[in-house]
Amino acid sequence: MGKSQPINKKTKERVVTQSNEKILEGIGKILIVKKNLIKLEVNASPDTIETGEKSRIKVRLINKEGEEITISDDTEITLTLDEEGSRLGRLESRNNSGQTITVRAEEIKNGEVKYIANNTIQSPNALIKINNKERLKLMGNEEIKGIATITATIIYEGKEIEGNTKITIKEADKKIEIILEPEEVRPLGTGGNNKTKVKVKVTRSEKGIKDIGIELRAEAEEGSGGHDHRGNRPAGKFKDNITVGKTDENGVYETEYTASEFGGIEKIIAKIAGSGKETEAKLTVRVEGLELLPESPYYVKIGGTCNHHGPSDREIPTECMDKDNNHWGTPNVIKNIENIAKEYRRIFPNLSLLAINDISLSNGGKFDINGQWKGSHTYHRVGLDVDVRSTNMPGDRFIDRNRNDEYDKGDILIVDINRNGKYDNNVIPVFKSIAEDYGVYKVNLEYPGRNNEHWHLYFWDINRR
Repeated sequence: MGKSQPINKKTKERVVTQSNEKILEGIGKILIVKKNLIKLEVNASPDTIETGEKSRIKVRLINKEGEEITISDDTEITLTLDEEGSRLGRLESRNNSGQTITVRAEEIKNGEVKYIANNTIQSPNALIKINNKERLKLMGNEEIKGIATITATIIYEGKEIEGNTKITIKEADKKIEIILEPEEVRPLGTGGNNKTKVKVKVTRSEKGIKDIGIELRAEAEEGSGGHDHRGNRPAGKFKDNITVGKTDENGVYETEYTASEFGGIEKIIAKIAGSGKETEAKLTVRVEGLELLPESPYYVKIGGTCNHHGPSDREIPTECMDKDNNHWGTPNVIKNIENIAKEYRRIFPNLSLLAINDISLSNGGKFDINGQWKGSHTYHRVGLDVDVRSTNMPGDRFIDRNRNDEYDKGDILIVDINRNGKYDNNVIPVFKSIAEDYGVYKVNLEYPGRNNEHWHLYFWDINRR
Protein backbone atom coordinates (compact mmCIF):
# COMPACT_ATOMS: atom_id res chain seq x y z
CA MET A 1 0.00 0.00 0.00
CA GLY A 2 1.08 3.68 0.04
CA LYS A 3 3.37 5.28 2.55
CA SER A 4 2.37 7.50 5.51
CA GLN A 5 -1.33 6.88 4.96
CA PRO A 6 -3.70 8.55 7.43
CA ILE A 7 -5.49 6.63 10.21
CA ASN A 8 -9.25 6.79 10.59
CA LYS A 9 -9.61 7.75 14.24
CA LYS A 10 -13.13 6.34 14.56
CA THR A 11 -12.57 2.95 12.91
CA LYS A 12 -8.84 2.68 13.61
CA GLU A 13 -8.52 1.55 9.97
CA ARG A 14 -5.87 2.85 7.62
CA VAL A 15 -7.30 4.72 4.60
CA VAL A 16 -5.31 4.29 1.41
CA THR A 17 -6.08 6.65 -1.48
CA GLN A 18 -5.15 5.23 -4.90
CA SER A 19 -6.26 6.47 -8.30
CA ASN A 20 -10.02 7.05 -8.24
CA GLU A 21 -10.79 4.57 -5.45
CA LYS A 22 -10.89 4.50 -1.65
CA ILE A 23 -9.44 1.34 -0.22
CA LEU A 24 -10.44 0.62 3.37
CA GLU A 25 -8.24 -1.91 5.10
CA GLY A 26 -10.30 -3.97 7.54
CA ILE A 27 -9.54 -7.11 9.40
CA GLY A 28 -9.31 -10.04 6.98
CA LYS A 29 -10.74 -8.17 3.96
CA ILE A 30 -10.30 -5.20 1.64
CA LEU A 31 -13.39 -3.10 0.86
CA ILE A 32 -13.27 -1.07 -2.40
CA VAL A 33 -15.70 1.85 -2.75
CA LYS A 34 -16.03 3.64 -6.12
CA LYS A 35 -16.04 7.42 -6.18
CA ASN A 36 -18.60 9.37 -8.23
CA LEU A 37 -16.51 9.94 -11.35
CA ILE A 38 -16.67 12.66 -13.96
CA LYS A 39 -18.35 11.06 -16.96
CA LEU A 40 -18.70 11.76 -20.68
CA GLU A 41 -22.31 11.63 -21.80
CA VAL A 42 -22.78 10.87 -25.53
CA ASN A 43 -26.17 11.16 -27.25
CA ALA A 44 -27.40 10.63 -30.82
CA SER A 45 -30.45 12.48 -32.08
CA PRO A 46 -32.38 10.65 -33.32
CA ASP A 47 -31.16 7.31 -32.02
CA THR A 48 -33.01 5.35 -34.73
CA ILE A 49 -32.58 6.28 -38.38
CA GLU A 50 -33.26 4.80 -41.79
CA THR A 51 -30.70 4.09 -44.46
CA GLY A 52 -29.55 7.36 -46.02
CA GLU A 53 -30.54 9.44 -42.99
CA LYS A 54 -28.41 11.37 -40.45
CA SER A 55 -28.13 11.48 -36.68
CA ARG A 56 -26.42 14.37 -34.89
CA ILE A 57 -23.93 13.56 -32.14
CA LYS A 58 -23.93 15.48 -28.87
CA VAL A 59 -21.26 15.19 -26.13
CA ARG A 60 -21.41 16.59 -22.57
CA LEU A 61 -19.00 16.35 -19.65
CA ILE A 62 -20.90 15.71 -16.39
CA ASN A 63 -19.57 16.01 -12.82
CA LYS A 64 -20.48 13.82 -9.87
CA GLU A 65 -23.40 16.10 -8.99
CA GLY A 66 -24.86 15.61 -12.48
CA GLU A 67 -24.02 19.12 -13.60
CA GLU A 68 -22.54 19.87 -17.00
CA ILE A 69 -18.91 20.96 -17.00
CA THR A 70 -18.11 23.73 -19.43
CA ILE A 71 -15.29 22.88 -21.80
CA SER A 72 -13.58 25.27 -24.19
CA ASP A 73 -14.53 25.35 -27.87
CA ASP A 74 -11.02 24.24 -28.83
CA THR A 75 -11.15 21.06 -26.76
CA GLU A 76 -10.53 18.06 -28.99
CA ILE A 77 -12.92 15.10 -28.91
CA THR A 78 -12.22 11.87 -30.76
CA LEU A 79 -15.14 9.86 -32.09
CA THR A 80 -14.75 6.25 -33.19
CA LEU A 81 -17.16 3.80 -34.84
CA ASP A 82 -17.18 0.11 -34.11
CA GLU A 83 -16.88 -2.35 -36.99
CA GLU A 84 -20.63 -2.73 -37.39
CA GLY A 85 -21.13 1.03 -37.42
CA SER A 86 -18.49 1.41 -40.13
CA ARG A 87 -20.28 -1.11 -42.31
CA LEU A 88 -23.56 0.72 -41.87
CA GLY A 89 -22.33 4.28 -42.36
CA ARG A 90 -19.72 6.90 -41.43
CA LEU A 91 -18.94 9.78 -39.09
CA GLU A 92 -18.78 13.23 -40.60
CA SER A 93 -17.84 16.70 -39.38
CA ARG A 94 -16.90 20.03 -40.88
CA ASN A 95 -13.58 18.79 -42.24
CA ASN A 96 -13.45 15.06 -41.54
CA SER A 97 -15.22 11.88 -42.55
CA GLY A 98 -14.58 8.24 -41.73
CA GLN A 99 -14.56 5.58 -39.04
CA THR A 100 -12.54 7.76 -36.62
CA ILE A 101 -12.59 11.56 -36.60
CA THR A 102 -11.22 14.19 -34.23
CA VAL A 103 -13.33 17.30 -33.85
CA ARG A 104 -13.43 20.45 -31.74
CA ALA A 105 -16.07 20.89 -29.06
CA GLU A 106 -17.39 23.90 -31.00
CA GLU A 107 -18.34 21.66 -33.96
CA ILE A 108 -20.38 19.41 -31.70
CA LYS A 109 -22.11 22.38 -30.08
CA ASN A 110 -23.02 23.71 -33.54
CA GLY A 111 -24.55 20.39 -34.61
CA GLU A 112 -21.93 19.80 -37.30
CA VAL A 113 -20.94 16.32 -36.18
CA LYS A 114 -23.16 13.53 -37.42
CA TYR A 115 -23.44 9.88 -38.26
CA ILE A 116 -24.71 9.18 -41.78
CA ALA A 117 -26.17 5.78 -42.63
CA ASN A 118 -25.37 4.44 -46.10
CA ASN A 119 -28.15 4.51 -48.71
CA THR A 120 -27.55 0.89 -49.64
CA ILE A 121 -26.45 -1.64 -47.06
CA GLN A 122 -25.53 -5.18 -47.98
CA SER A 123 -26.27 -7.36 -44.98
CA PRO A 124 -23.67 -10.12 -44.53
CA ASN A 125 -24.80 -13.72 -44.59
CA ALA A 126 -23.17 -14.31 -41.26
CA LEU A 127 -23.90 -14.35 -37.56
CA ILE A 128 -23.15 -10.98 -36.04
CA LYS A 129 -23.47 -9.81 -32.45
CA ILE A 130 -26.05 -7.16 -31.72
CA ASN A 131 -27.06 -6.42 -28.12
CA ASN A 132 -25.17 -9.54 -27.07
CA LYS A 133 -27.41 -11.78 -29.11
CA GLU A 134 -26.39 -13.85 -32.09
CA ARG A 135 -28.76 -13.73 -35.01
CA LEU A 136 -28.66 -14.38 -38.72
CA LYS A 137 -29.00 -11.31 -40.91
CA LEU A 138 -30.58 -12.46 -44.14
CA MET A 139 -29.69 -10.57 -47.31
CA GLY A 140 -32.13 -7.69 -47.80
CA ASN A 141 -34.89 -9.18 -45.63
CA GLU A 142 -34.21 -7.54 -42.26
CA GLU A 143 -35.99 -4.37 -41.24
CA ILE A 144 -33.18 -3.54 -38.79
CA LYS A 145 -29.90 -3.45 -40.68
CA GLY A 146 -27.73 -3.12 -37.57
CA ILE A 147 -26.62 -1.02 -34.61
CA ALA A 148 -23.74 1.44 -34.75
CA THR A 149 -21.77 2.11 -31.54
CA ILE A 150 -20.01 5.48 -31.34
CA THR A 151 -17.34 6.00 -28.69
CA ALA A 152 -16.24 9.54 -27.75
CA THR A 153 -12.93 10.24 -25.97
CA ILE A 154 -11.80 13.47 -24.31
CA ILE A 155 -8.76 14.46 -22.19
CA TYR A 156 -9.84 16.41 -19.12
CA GLU A 157 -7.47 17.52 -16.38
CA GLY A 158 -4.90 15.10 -17.73
CA LYS A 159 -7.23 12.11 -17.66
CA GLU A 160 -8.80 10.25 -20.58
CA ILE A 161 -12.57 9.99 -20.23
CA GLU A 162 -14.81 8.16 -22.64
CA GLY A 163 -18.46 7.46 -23.25
CA ASN A 164 -20.55 5.92 -25.98
CA THR A 165 -23.95 5.80 -27.59
CA LYS A 166 -25.76 3.51 -30.02
CA ILE A 167 -27.75 4.23 -33.16
CA THR A 168 -30.17 1.73 -34.67
CA ILE A 169 -30.20 1.73 -38.47
CA LYS A 170 -33.38 0.50 -40.14
CA GLU A 171 -33.97 -0.25 -43.76
CA ALA A 172 -35.68 2.75 -45.35
CA ASP A 173 -38.98 1.95 -46.99
CA LYS A 174 -38.79 1.39 -50.72
CA LYS A 175 -41.13 3.72 -52.55
CA ILE A 176 -42.71 2.71 -55.82
CA GLU A 177 -44.51 4.97 -58.27
CA ILE A 178 -45.94 4.67 -61.78
CA ILE A 179 -45.72 7.37 -64.41
CA LEU A 180 -47.95 7.09 -67.49
CA GLU A 181 -47.10 9.09 -70.60
CA PRO A 182 -49.74 9.98 -71.71
CA GLU A 183 -52.39 9.48 -69.03
CA GLU A 184 -55.21 9.31 -71.60
CA VAL A 185 -55.45 7.23 -74.78
CA ARG A 186 -58.13 6.07 -77.20
CA PRO A 187 -59.68 2.60 -77.11
CA LEU A 188 -58.11 0.03 -79.39
CA GLY A 189 -59.82 0.03 -82.78
CA THR A 190 -60.97 3.67 -82.73
CA GLY A 191 -57.99 5.22 -84.50
CA GLY A 192 -55.50 7.61 -82.95
CA ASN A 193 -53.12 6.72 -80.14
CA ASN A 194 -54.02 3.75 -77.93
CA LYS A 195 -50.60 3.23 -76.29
CA THR A 196 -48.99 4.69 -73.19
CA LYS A 197 -45.43 4.49 -71.90
CA VAL A 198 -45.31 2.92 -68.45
CA LYS A 199 -42.45 3.91 -66.14
CA VAL A 200 -42.15 2.20 -62.77
CA LYS A 201 -39.68 3.86 -60.40
CA VAL A 202 -38.40 2.39 -57.14
CA THR A 203 -36.54 4.66 -54.72
CA ARG A 204 -35.15 4.64 -51.23
CA SER A 205 -34.40 7.98 -49.59
CA GLU A 206 -35.29 9.59 -52.96
CA LYS A 207 -32.58 7.66 -54.83
CA GLY A 208 -33.32 5.05 -57.48
CA ILE A 209 -32.57 1.42 -56.63
CA LYS A 210 -31.11 -0.88 -59.26
CA ASP A 211 -32.14 -4.51 -59.97
CA ILE A 212 -35.46 -4.43 -58.11
CA GLY A 213 -37.87 -7.01 -59.50
CA ILE A 214 -41.16 -5.55 -60.80
CA GLU A 215 -44.43 -7.40 -61.40
CA LEU A 216 -47.12 -5.72 -63.51
CA ARG A 217 -50.80 -6.35 -64.07
CA ALA A 218 -53.72 -4.41 -65.51
CA GLU A 219 -57.33 -4.29 -64.36
CA ALA A 220 -60.31 -2.51 -65.88
CA GLU A 221 -62.37 -0.49 -63.44
CA GLU A 222 -65.86 -1.91 -63.06
CA GLY A 223 -68.69 0.40 -64.07
CA SER A 224 -66.50 2.81 -66.01
CA GLY A 225 -66.96 4.10 -69.55
CA GLY A 226 -70.71 3.52 -69.68
CA HIS A 227 -70.51 -0.25 -69.08
CA ASP A 228 -72.87 -1.09 -66.22
CA HIS A 229 -72.43 -4.84 -66.43
CA ARG A 230 -69.70 -6.58 -64.43
CA GLY A 231 -67.48 -9.62 -64.43
CA ASN A 232 -64.40 -10.68 -66.40
CA ARG A 233 -63.95 -7.26 -67.97
CA PRO A 234 -60.95 -7.31 -70.33
CA ALA A 235 -58.04 -4.96 -69.79
CA GLY A 236 -55.30 -4.01 -72.23
CA LYS A 237 -51.91 -5.66 -72.72
CA PHE A 238 -48.29 -4.91 -71.95
CA LYS A 239 -45.72 -4.96 -74.72
CA ASP A 240 -44.97 -8.51 -75.89
CA ASN A 241 -47.19 -9.70 -73.00
CA ILE A 242 -44.19 -9.27 -70.65
CA THR A 243 -45.32 -8.45 -67.12
CA VAL A 244 -42.07 -8.79 -65.15
CA GLY A 245 -38.79 -6.92 -65.23
CA LYS A 246 -36.00 -5.26 -63.24
CA THR A 247 -35.18 -1.63 -62.57
CA ASP A 248 -32.17 -0.05 -64.26
CA GLU A 249 -29.35 1.97 -62.67
CA ASN A 250 -31.80 4.86 -62.17
CA GLY A 251 -34.34 2.65 -60.42
CA VAL A 252 -36.68 2.67 -63.42
CA TYR A 253 -38.38 -0.15 -65.32
CA GLU A 254 -40.05 0.91 -68.53
CA THR A 255 -42.50 -0.79 -70.87
CA GLU A 256 -45.50 -0.01 -73.08
CA TYR A 257 -49.19 -0.67 -72.56
CA THR A 258 -51.93 -0.87 -75.19
CA ALA A 259 -55.46 -0.11 -74.04
CA SER A 260 -58.33 -2.51 -74.55
CA GLU A 261 -61.08 -1.83 -77.10
CA PHE A 262 -63.45 -0.74 -74.32
CA GLY A 263 -63.69 2.85 -73.12
CA GLY A 264 -63.35 3.46 -69.39
CA ILE A 265 -60.65 3.43 -66.73
CA GLU A 266 -57.84 0.87 -66.77
CA LYS A 267 -55.60 0.51 -63.74
CA ILE A 268 -51.90 -0.24 -64.20
CA ILE A 269 -50.65 -1.95 -61.04
CA ALA A 270 -46.95 -2.40 -60.20
CA LYS A 271 -45.63 -4.53 -57.35
CA ILE A 272 -42.15 -4.98 -55.94
CA ALA A 273 -41.45 -8.68 -56.46
CA GLY A 274 -41.48 -10.73 -53.29
CA SER A 275 -43.21 -8.06 -51.23
CA GLY A 276 -46.67 -6.71 -50.58
CA LYS A 277 -45.70 -3.20 -51.66
CA GLU A 278 -47.56 -2.08 -54.76
CA THR A 279 -49.06 1.01 -56.34
CA GLU A 280 -51.37 1.85 -59.20
CA ALA A 281 -51.98 4.51 -61.82
CA LYS A 282 -55.23 5.04 -63.68
CA LEU A 283 -55.31 5.32 -67.45
CA THR A 284 -58.28 7.07 -69.00
CA VAL A 285 -59.41 5.26 -72.15
CA ARG A 286 -61.83 7.32 -74.19
CA VAL A 287 -62.72 8.92 -77.47
CA GLU A 288 -62.26 12.56 -76.64
CA GLY A 289 -64.92 15.20 -77.23
CA LEU A 290 -68.09 13.09 -77.16
CA GLU A 291 -71.25 14.90 -76.04
CA LEU A 292 -74.53 13.64 -74.62
CA LEU A 293 -77.58 13.95 -76.86
CA PRO A 294 -79.90 16.34 -74.99
CA GLU A 295 -83.62 16.00 -74.48
CA SER A 296 -85.71 17.44 -77.34
CA PRO A 297 -89.35 17.91 -78.39
CA TYR A 298 -88.42 16.51 -81.83
CA TYR A 299 -87.31 13.00 -80.86
CA VAL A 300 -87.36 10.47 -78.04
CA LYS A 301 -84.34 8.58 -76.74
CA ILE A 302 -84.60 4.80 -76.38
CA GLY A 303 -82.34 1.76 -76.14
CA GLY A 304 -81.22 1.82 -72.50
CA THR A 305 -80.59 -1.57 -70.88
CA CYS A 306 -79.26 -2.85 -67.57
CA ASN A 307 -75.98 -3.53 -69.33
CA HIS A 308 -75.70 0.08 -70.51
CA HIS A 309 -78.05 2.37 -68.64
CA GLY A 310 -80.19 4.82 -70.54
CA PRO A 311 -83.74 5.92 -71.35
CA SER A 312 -86.02 3.18 -72.64
CA ASP A 313 -89.60 2.66 -73.76
CA ARG A 314 -89.47 -0.97 -72.71
CA GLU A 315 -90.05 -2.47 -69.28
CA ILE A 316 -86.69 -2.40 -67.52
CA PRO A 317 -85.91 -1.64 -63.84
CA THR A 318 -85.92 2.04 -62.96
CA GLU A 319 -82.33 1.87 -61.73
CA CYS A 320 -81.26 0.88 -65.24
CA MET A 321 -82.45 4.27 -66.49
CA ASP A 322 -80.72 6.37 -63.81
CA LYS A 323 -78.29 7.87 -66.33
CA ASP A 324 -77.85 8.04 -70.08
CA ASN A 325 -74.82 6.05 -71.23
CA ASN A 326 -75.84 5.14 -74.78
CA HIS A 327 -76.43 8.49 -76.51
CA TRP A 328 -72.97 10.04 -76.85
CA GLY A 329 -71.75 11.46 -80.15
CA THR A 330 -69.42 13.97 -81.70
CA PRO A 331 -70.59 17.60 -81.46
CA ASN A 332 -71.38 17.60 -85.18
CA VAL A 333 -73.47 14.42 -84.94
CA ILE A 334 -75.38 15.67 -81.90
CA LYS A 335 -76.22 18.92 -83.69
CA ASN A 336 -77.33 17.15 -86.87
CA ILE A 337 -79.53 14.61 -85.11
CA GLU A 338 -81.48 17.57 -83.79
CA ASN A 339 -81.65 19.05 -87.30
CA ILE A 340 -82.80 15.78 -88.91
CA ALA A 341 -85.48 15.21 -86.27
CA LYS A 342 -86.72 18.79 -86.51
CA GLU A 343 -87.02 18.65 -90.32
CA TYR A 344 -88.71 15.24 -90.20
CA ARG A 345 -91.25 16.62 -87.74
CA ARG A 346 -91.90 19.63 -89.96
CA ILE A 347 -92.66 17.43 -92.99
CA PHE A 348 -94.56 14.74 -91.06
CA PRO A 349 -96.17 16.51 -88.08
CA ASN A 350 -98.70 13.75 -87.51
CA LEU A 351 -96.28 10.83 -87.46
CA SER A 352 -94.47 9.47 -84.41
CA LEU A 353 -91.37 11.28 -83.28
CA LEU A 354 -88.07 9.81 -84.38
CA ALA A 355 -86.86 7.29 -81.79
CA ILE A 356 -83.11 7.62 -81.38
CA ASN A 357 -81.47 4.40 -80.24
CA ASP A 358 -77.76 3.72 -79.64
CA ILE A 359 -75.06 6.19 -80.68
CA SER A 360 -71.90 5.51 -78.59
CA LEU A 361 -71.09 4.99 -74.92
CA SER A 362 -69.82 7.89 -72.84
CA ASN A 363 -66.12 7.00 -73.40
CA GLY A 364 -66.60 5.48 -76.81
CA GLY A 365 -64.97 2.17 -77.68
CA LYS A 366 -66.62 -1.19 -78.24
CA PHE A 367 -70.36 -1.19 -77.49
CA ASP A 368 -71.22 -4.76 -76.41
CA ILE A 369 -75.02 -4.67 -76.32
CA ASN A 370 -75.43 -8.02 -74.58
CA GLY A 371 -72.91 -7.22 -71.85
CA GLN A 372 -70.55 -10.08 -72.62
CA TRP A 373 -67.51 -8.03 -73.71
CA LYS A 374 -67.81 -9.36 -77.25
CA GLY A 375 -70.05 -9.33 -80.28
CA SER A 376 -72.94 -6.90 -80.78
CA HIS A 377 -72.25 -3.50 -82.37
CA THR A 378 -69.49 -3.50 -84.96
CA TYR A 379 -69.58 0.29 -85.20
CA HIS A 380 -70.86 2.81 -82.63
CA ARG A 381 -67.33 3.30 -81.23
CA VAL A 382 -66.49 6.90 -82.04
CA GLY A 383 -69.79 8.81 -81.89
CA LEU A 384 -70.47 8.76 -85.66
CA ASP A 385 -73.10 6.00 -85.90
CA VAL A 386 -76.74 6.43 -84.93
CA ASP A 387 -79.52 3.85 -84.83
CA VAL A 388 -83.06 5.09 -85.46
CA ARG A 389 -86.15 2.92 -85.01
CA SER A 390 -87.65 2.04 -88.39
CA THR A 391 -90.80 0.18 -87.39
CA ASN A 392 -92.69 3.35 -86.44
CA MET A 393 -92.19 4.88 -89.90
CA PRO A 394 -95.07 4.09 -92.31
CA GLY A 395 -94.10 2.93 -95.77
CA ASP A 396 -92.59 0.10 -97.72
CA ARG A 397 -89.32 -1.44 -96.67
CA PHE A 398 -87.05 -3.86 -98.46
CA ILE A 399 -83.91 -5.87 -98.00
CA ASP A 400 -81.25 -4.20 -100.10
CA ARG A 401 -79.41 -7.33 -101.28
CA ASN A 402 -76.80 -5.51 -103.35
CA ARG A 403 -76.50 -2.59 -100.90
CA ASN A 404 -77.00 0.16 -103.48
CA ASP A 405 -79.76 1.96 -101.53
CA GLU A 406 -82.23 1.34 -104.36
CA TYR A 407 -85.05 -1.16 -104.77
CA ASP A 408 -84.14 -3.22 -107.80
CA LYS A 409 -83.93 -6.77 -109.09
CA GLY A 410 -82.93 -9.21 -106.38
CA ASP A 411 -84.12 -7.06 -103.48
CA ILE A 412 -86.82 -8.41 -101.19
CA LEU A 413 -89.88 -6.30 -100.31
CA ILE A 414 -90.62 -7.03 -96.66
CA VAL A 415 -93.24 -4.33 -95.96
CA ASP A 416 -95.72 -3.49 -98.72
CA ILE A 417 -98.22 -1.06 -97.26
CA ASN A 418 -100.61 -0.98 -100.24
CA ARG A 419 -99.90 -4.57 -101.25
CA ASN A 420 -99.18 -3.77 -104.86
CA GLY A 421 -95.88 -5.63 -105.01
CA LYS A 422 -93.95 -2.42 -105.56
CA TYR A 423 -91.67 -0.19 -103.48
CA ASP A 424 -93.72 2.99 -103.61
CA ASN A 425 -92.61 6.52 -102.98
CA ASN A 426 -93.32 7.03 -99.26
CA VAL A 427 -91.89 8.28 -95.95
CA ILE A 428 -88.69 6.23 -96.09
CA PRO A 429 -87.02 7.89 -99.08
CA VAL A 430 -87.90 11.27 -97.63
CA PHE A 431 -86.27 10.35 -94.30
CA LYS A 432 -83.13 9.22 -96.13
CA SER A 433 -83.02 12.44 -98.09
CA ILE A 434 -83.32 14.53 -94.92
CA ALA A 435 -80.50 12.55 -93.27
CA GLU A 436 -78.23 13.02 -96.26
CA ASP A 437 -78.80 16.77 -96.10
CA TYR A 438 -77.36 16.79 -92.58
CA GLY A 439 -74.07 14.96 -92.71
CA VAL A 440 -75.18 11.35 -93.23
CA TYR A 441 -73.42 9.67 -96.16
CA LYS A 442 -75.21 6.34 -95.86
CA VAL A 443 -78.52 5.05 -94.44
CA ASN A 444 -78.86 1.31 -94.10
CA LEU A 445 -81.75 -0.83 -92.89
CA GLU A 446 -80.36 -3.28 -90.35
CA TYR A 447 -82.01 -6.63 -89.47
CA PRO A 448 -85.04 -6.07 -91.75
CA GLY A 449 -88.17 -7.91 -90.69
CA ARG A 450 -86.76 -8.80 -87.26
CA ASN A 451 -87.59 -7.42 -83.81
CA ASN A 452 -84.44 -5.30 -83.77
CA GLU A 453 -84.95 -3.81 -87.23
CA HIS A 454 -83.64 -0.23 -87.41
CA TRP A 455 -82.03 2.41 -89.61
CA HIS A 456 -78.28 2.81 -89.20
CA LEU A 457 -77.10 6.35 -89.98
CA TYR A 458 -73.43 6.64 -90.92
CA PHE A 459 -72.27 10.21 -90.36
CA TRP A 460 -69.34 11.67 -92.21
CA ASP A 461 -66.36 12.92 -90.20
CA ILE A 462 -62.69 13.54 -91.07
CA ASN A 463 -61.77 11.15 -88.24
CA ARG A 464 -64.02 8.40 -89.58
CA ARG A 465 -62.32 5.01 -89.39
